[in-house]
Amino acid sequence: MPIIDAADLSDGDVLRSAVAIIGGGAAGIALALRLAERGVDSVLCESGADQRDERTQDLYVGESNGYWDLTATRLRYFGGTTNHFNGQSRPLGVVDFEPASWRPGHAWPIGHDQLDQHIPAAMELLGLAPGSWDAADWFDDLPATTLPGTPGFETVLFQARAASMGATHRQTLAASDRCTVVFGANATNVVLDPDATRVDAIELATLSGSQFTLVADVYVVATGGIESARLLLTSDGQVAGGVGNSSGLVGRYFADHPSTPPMRLVRSPGSSWLLPDQLVPASFGDVLVMAQLGIDDATQTLLGLPGFHLRTWSYPESVAESATGQAAPSGPASSEAAVAALMDPLGPPPDMASRVAIGFDTIPNPDSRVVLNDSVRNELGERTAEVQWRFTADDEANMAAVVELVARQLAVLGVGRLDTIAPQGTWAASVEGQHHHMGTLRMSASPSNGVVDPNLRSHDVANLFASGSSVFPTYGHVNPTLNIVALSLRLGDYLADQEVT
Repeated sequence: MPIIDAADLSDGDVLRSAVAIIGGGAAGIALALRLAERGVDSVLCESGADQRDERTQDLYVGESNGYWDLTATRLRYFGGTTNHFNGQSRPLGVVDFEPASWRPGHAWPIGHDQLDQHIPAAMELLGLAPGSWDAADWFDDLPATTLPGTPGFETVLFQARAASMGATHRQTLAASDRCTVVFGANATNVVLDPDATRVDAIELATLSGSQFTLVADVYVVATGGIESARLLLTSDGQVAGGVGNSSGLVGRYFADHPSTPPMRLVRSPGSSWLLPDQLVPASFGDVLVMAQLGIDDATQTLLGLPGFHLRTWSYPESVAESATGQAAPSGPASSEAAVAALMDPLGPPPDMASRVAIGFDTIPNPDSRVVLNDSVRNELGERTAEVQWRFTADDEANMAAVVELVARQLAVLGVGRLDTIAPQGTWAASVEGQHHHMGTLRMSASPSNGVVDPNLRSHDVANLFASGSSVFPTYGHVNPTLNIVALSLRLGDYLADQEVT
């Protein structure tokens, strides 16, 4: 079926399909592809088209408490935020699914194996290199990350391939006789039946002013961790508080992966410790395979700390030249130069320093949330989102402990000295988000502590589902896109097996 422009539809038109998918990002595209593979018809509605359009992008207007500008932290065209995704990918670990002492009361209601079985297919859709997630299988002579008697650090493998899922899979979806993609279609309201137990339709609108309706057997909201919550909250004409919100948790538990600002690592004389990376061929082009410093599950449990990974990179040669007035010297620094650098209040020259940033997992926090903003309306007249990104005191303690742990480990390994002073006094005030919007429609076994069940079905509405990182009940420390795609593939199989024929 074709890709169509909603502007070509007539006002009042009704589209019909077995499955309605709202959102054309990683989650929606992966779901549409799997449903087509399983012989299930779907209509996928995307607000934008093939290219970024400022008028469409501005529909994301909203407010936050110092979080990213809401028109900049997401992309509203086909492929979603994978259009500026650097492709960094890694599966969630077993420890991310299970109860942990540092985040009591929070775990996934499904096992790691239920997502992990879909990881190979998700890797293929993202064009990643097949193979092991063990760094030792990719690199010879990895630099040491731990010594006897020190905590269980490990080398954690990531892959990166910057490619939009929209551009990669557009032709496949356009040629499919099972999926219709509608560009320029903005979901404005979820309409329930008189008993408020099923969705009857989803109302959509275009920026040109026309309105139409999508009717299906099953509806899937896949518009990201902010917009998915906003859509359900603003659909409050029939049920106070919005659709699927009997628990009051729609929009709560908003999370992102905090990352420290780049910290300066003053390398020890002769140290050039950098974990390796390499380009390898994969299905859609070269993939960067990267080793990063992390901590093993047993040590994480022993120390009661969240997961994290550390990125380290050298200052660019151009920076070294501008700082010193000459090309950065090659070879190890002398002891005299190292001492002088440590005593220099202006800091070490770039040729003797590296930059380090640490990305963390965080504690699910119901006070960190997405709410409706009545005072700011978008061009369609909709109430917009307000993001309130908040950390707990335990998050601050965990972040500080991780930074200190990493600093000690780098010192023990002889790598160098890491500046552990938070720029704004506390790490919770200093970190930046990584544009990973999670948790606002969290998955749970019980309706009292979540929004969707283990099959991603709304606890309140029988034919309403959600996909994407909005359903993550805990977050891990790795980028969510690979896991989002795997979760959508799992949902596609469930819908094909249990819900539609």
